[in-house]
Amino acid sequence: MEPLWIIKTRLDPLSRRLISLLWMSPIQRELYSKYNDVVIVDSTYNTNRFQMILCIITVVDNNYRTRIVACAIIEDETLDTYRWIFDSILNETGVSSRIVFTDSDPSMICSIKDIYPNAQHLLCIFHIDLNLQKKLKGKLGNQFEEFRSKFYACQNSLCEELFERRWNQLIEQYPAAAKYLFDTLYSTKNSWAVPWIRKLFTTSAQSTQRIESINKHVHDKVDRSTSLCNLLVSINDHIKNDEHLEKFEVERNALPTIGMPMLNTRFFSQVDAIIKELLTPIMLGKQRSQMNQFICYDIKQITEWHHLMEVKSI
Repeated sequence: MEPLWIIKTRLDPLSRRLISLLWMSPIQRELYSKYNDVVIVDSTYNTNRFQMILCIITVVDNNYRTRIVACAIIEDETLDTYRWIFDSILNETGVSSRIVFTDSDPSMICSIKDIYPNAQHLLCIFHIDLNLQKKLKGKLGNQFEEFRSKFYACQNSLCEELFERRWNQLIEQYPAAAKYLFDTLYSTKNSWAVPWIRKLFTTSAQSTQRIESINKHVHDKVDRSTSLCNLLVSINDHIKNDEHLEKFEVERNALPTIGMPMLNTRFFSQVDAIIKELLTPIMLGKQRSQMNQFICYDIKQITEWHHLMEVKSI
């Protein structure tokens, strides 16, 4: 009865059996219109008696919290199914995502490229790690943990040149892993390696793990014997709890507080006055913390430098 709800269904053309269901509430629709810069998509299994797959789509709000903006129950993970999900959301909201995090599911990746051609698709580093363990742990044996550590050092390189150097070293040192690294990961390096993704606004996300807590909440209440109705109730409980926490944070942040003097007000008073007008309290606190860390780090470096000079003079 509420016209702002989005509810889409797909039926089997012959049996008229439900094969897909997508929904967005008015509040979720508003969240998606505001915070579509970074969208995280993940699917989970064993949530209902019909063995249908639960697909959860989330964003990161201005308080740095993960918010569900759409859910879908689907029978399979084919290209047509994921294309139907993203196409339905785009047609109903008119909003095109900018950054989309997913796992390595080829159907999901292709559907995103089809529906959101201007969006930047990024791969979840958590799922890449799972695939490394699955594909290379047996081949590398007791060398795997050392390889894994060097792979992450390569992934976190600060510049493209350093990444390439470390990547070539991985290939040389671990020839058993060379084929998988080159054939599967190297061609998609701009979707998971820091030298490329650090140029994008990602809310510091590198994976779909923000959804894992949501999946845990759902799985704590449902299993493979749960009805679809009870599954929807469980998801709705999580969404209602998020909305309650948001209202609580707004009310709490409205209360006047007196805190300890901050280094940022002493050294960055003009910048602090500007960001205080623009940021939410949680994000303001994160920025002030960064300023304080910078000052403390700088003081530590100066102290160590003076100490070194004194030692040399002696």
